[in-house]
Amino acid sequence: MSNDSVNYYEILGVDPQATIDEIKIQRYRMLLAYHPDHNKSSMANEMTQHINAGWEILSDPARRQEYDETLKREPLSNKSTAPQHSPTKSRHRGSRRRVRKETRQSPEQSARYSPVNSERKSKRRTIIWKDRLEKGMKQGAKIAFVVLKISFIVLIVVLALLSFLGGGRRRRSY
Repeated sequence: MSNDSVNYYEILGVDPQATIDEIKIQRYRMLLAYHPDHNKSSMANEMTQHINAGWEILSDPARRQEYDETLKREPLSNKSTAPQHSPTKSRHRGSRRRVRKETRQSPEQSARYSPVNSERKSKRRTIIWKDRLEKGMKQGAKIAFVVLKISFIVLIVVLALLSFLGGGRRRRSY
């Protein structure tokens, strides 16, 4: 392997038993922290290249297995190429973008994000949306009815005034 001195698990900050989804999430976090557009440190470009190279190897199951076997055969030196500062903050001043610290989800938290619960949430949102629409339509109907009542009252008042003031046809007296 050409990059025997690099431990991609350490660079990405994941366990060797991590799933591809966990590695993908951590890769995204690391790229946000070390991308040269967001991090002006001298090692940002090099770290971005290491992160992408690690993703290429660890995302492919066959290449990952070969890499794991290489790690077992030839243990790496104690010198790590992993970052020396926290990946959750950019090193340059004025950075507004922050990356969340990696947290492991408990079974209760992972159940909160399951597809079944997300489906329930979307149904609940749909119900809430429909309720709001119905409520808005009822309010609109009430307003329209009040406007209709007022216009009818104004019409009656205008007709009464016209008849009282002698409007309309005049009769001739002979």
